[in-house]
Amino acid sequence: MKKQSLFISALWLLGMLCGLAQESSLRLHFRTFSLDKSIDSILCSQGEGMLQVGVPSSSRSQVYNYRGKRTMNFFEREHLNSLKEGEVPKPVAKVTLPQNSKYLLLLFRSLDEPRDGIKYEVTAINDDPGMFKNGSMMFMNLSKVSMYFAVGKGGKDKFIIKPGELKPYALKEGFSGNLEVKVAAKKGSSFETLMHSRLFPSKLARDLYFVSPKSNPGKGHKVSIKQLRENSKYGKLMLDKAKTSG
Repeated sequence: MKKQSLFISALWLLGMLCGLAQESSLRLHFRTFSLDKSIDSILCSQGEGMLQVGVPSSSRSQVYNYRGKRTMNFFEREHLNSLKEGEVPKPVAKVTLPQNSKYLLLLFRSLDEPRDGIKYEVTAINDDPGMFKNGSMMFMNLSKVSMYFAVGKGGKDKFIIKPGELKPYALKEGFSGNLEVKVAAKKGSSFETLMHSRLFPSKLARDLYFVSPKSNPGKGHKVSIKQLRENSKYGKLMLDKAKTSG
């Protein structure tokens, strides 16, 4: 009886995925990265089947080929295997993909409290190595307030990043060593310094810096920065291989 129930659930899920395939509108390549803990294996709905993906926390994942709807759903295998007859599978993560994007990085962040089965917040970032090249940086504001940045010697370069937004920054010609970075936020009628430190970017790599509030800031920095580095030539090589295989 249990096998029959699982078989019926599998047929139902296949039917749902076939329906998604009929509405498919996007074809792209993506990689994944987790801001906190690695996710060993989850399944992504794709066309007529499921794609198994890994989400590392120390580097970008391999390149995955995707063809499907703009809304990408992720499921846990254990959940799908435990479905009973008539039960609807619940995704643990979902993301709406931007139009006209061909190469994305999907950023996963664990939620403190799951909502309706959703355990991870996923953000799609344009990660084309032909556009985001060596010697370039991008800052991403993962807080709920606007952040004011002063970058370079004496805070020469100033800009504001709104919540959830990205800001590109190109290293100056001949750059070497470290980069002074100061981050602040408005507090009433004044500004509060969230961080004043130095980063160590490279002209031989591209760097993503994820800026998020600390859960227990104490007397030190009130935000943390996590770096994701890669040589854009390697990223292009990975993409070219995926195009050949996909």
